[in-house]
Amino acid sequence: MRKPHIAELVPFFYICQDVGKMHGTLQSTIDQFYEHVVRRAETRGWKQLMLLDLPKIGSAFDSSLSRGYIVVSEFPASAGCSRIDRFQDSWIYRSLLHTCVDTFGVLDQDIPVEIVTGIRQLLSFYKKTRLKCPPEATRSAVDDFISIEKDLRCPALPWNHDWFSHTRLSFRDSDELVGNLPNDFWATLDKVCHRMVPGRVLHSQDIVPKHGPGAVSDVRTGFDKFSANSWPNKLEGYFPQDLFRYHSEEVATTEKILSFTEEPASLIAVPKTYKGPRLIASEPTFHQFLQQGLLDWIRQNMTGPARQCISFHDQEPSRVAAIGASLHGQSATVDLSSASDRLSCWVVERVFNSNPSLLAALHSVRTRVIVDKTGADPDLSMRIKKFAAQGSAVTFPVQTIVYSSIAIAALLHAEKKPVTSKTMKWATGRIQVFGDDIITPSSSFATLVVALTDLQLKVNVNKSHYLGHFRESCGMDAYHGHDVTPIYMGDILPPDPKQVTRIASWIDISNLLHAGGMWKTAEWMISELPKSMTWRLLYTPDAGPGFRAFSYCRGLRFHGRRRWNNHHQRQELNTLDIKSVVKKKARGTFDDLLQYFLEKPAPDVVWKPGFIEGCRDTIVSRWVHGG
Repeated sequence: MRKPHIAELVPFFYICQDVGKMHGTLQSTIDQFYEHVVRRAETRGWKQLMLLDLPKIGSAFDSSLSRGYIVVSEFPASAGCSRIDRFQDSWIYRSLLHTCVDTFGVLDQDIPVEIVTGIRQLLSFYKKTRLKCPPEATRSAVDDFISIEKDLRCPALPWNHDWFSHTRLSFRDSDELVGNLPNDFWATLDKVCHRMVPGRVLHSQDIVPKHGPGAVSDVRTGFDKFSANSWPNKLEGYFPQDLFRYHSEEVATTEKILSFTEEPASLIAVPKTYKGPRLIASEPTFHQFLQQGLLDWIRQNMTGPARQCISFHDQEPSRVAAIGASLHGQSATVDLSSASDRLSCWVVERVFNSNPSLLAALHSVRTRVIVDKTGADPDLSMRIKKFAAQGSAVTFPVQTIVYSSIAIAALLHAEKKPVTSKTMKWATGRIQVFGDDIITPSSSFATLVVALTDLQLKVNVNKSHYLGHFRESCGMDAYHGHDVTPIYMGDILPPDPKQVTRIASWIDISNLLHAGGMWKTAEWMISELPKSMTWRLLYTPDAGPGFRAFSYCRGLRFHGRRRWNNHHQRQELNTLDIKSVVKKKARGTFDDLLQYFLEKPAPDVVWKPGFIEGCRDTIVSRWVHGG
């Protein structure tokens, strides 16, 4: 196996060696696969092959694991298999997939977990490499965002008005839903929503708002969010600024905000993969301010059935459920494409119709207009029909309640069960939802897909699995009860010594690879760090403070300075670590007191008012316990 001439392919050189050694039966196969990949990358360009085509082949392989056979149309043209009768002649079959697929594309039903793990690791290693996507990918993402918005149904309630009025709505009486599912399904969904949506009346004074950590659309990063001067009429209607913007009536009288202009949300592109960015909306300051408080209220007032199948804070229940589903095959994992962008006000106003006060609060904190700040379409200014884009603090809890309600209704309808306290408890015990990751019994999968489609949501068929023994949810890829999640290479070139967070990430990935048995790749990554840094690393099999490189040797190896700490009676080592230096600026205004009332610091905490101007990570020397 020759070392590649292209520096970006060096990690692939080492990972192929590691996977080959871990799975001895694949050694010759992987050698051949490596030669094919490198030859194509060197002659046709590595970015398209490594960052797009191999991950796409990996996604097609995942689909085949649950389906049981290969669909060649899912493969990129570079795989060399345009038709199934030519699949056996393709380089991807001859060099790699022949180990588990026959010449007709049918998978072996008893593929060893080790082979599945190895193949997925090779195909997905570059899937999440941090490399700026091309401008046309951003343009395409924005075009999709606009296209989805145009196709959404118009809501019945006055979401575009400053003052909100409630009208009784239901799915059952909606003419738009006639056809694919019987009317009794939508009647079931109405009843389920009534039991899933918080029933407590929401009074404005119940909300404790706060400023979130993210960027906002009307205040520049590093400036005080309390300095924003826009409190629109729509916000004022439900959340009066006298109650939420000032700490006393006297200050509200003398310093009241004069601007009632509603600022738009800003559509920005966040790096995701080379294939394309993630589009999120940067919300106006005081919309986000109250969204954070409403988010906490929803979490604190969840109904009993909702608490049983929803975990807002923890992905682990979904990850565990995915492992179990891959073993017994009785549950399906469902993934939605552009979930928040396709969730319309039309759907939300029906799901939350049983609580008019909560619906009115959601209307109040929702931003109605979004403008493009990605650079793809500078003239874009759109009044949206979706409930909210990613970026709103209430998007996640709202969509989680919506999707879990639909999944429960689909299960009860498929099993022909009425909506009662007993059946709700039975159904919620079999469903797990975290955002747009849904785990539901396979028996109701078809009904759920039809229901979601009728509500203008789109099921990602390549990442949804209901057959076979492969499942994925919340970052957990599982096969036959085993975790087969690959390790992704975030950076393929060694980081610059000044790039502190990238160095920390580089070491973390090295440790993940070492823990997964891929020692050559892990060792190469550590060797690529500056010598001034590697001699001060702690080489240890355990996690702990300071920069550590995992080692399979027992005990701890360290080449730097040591000392004995008389005060703590222990040996200490002088290693490297990351320190975040936060620059906070004081105000000296009445907003300091308002900040105190909102943050409610504990009596034993040294608390100082002010706002963060900036945060800088730096590498520092640190004495840590030497064991």
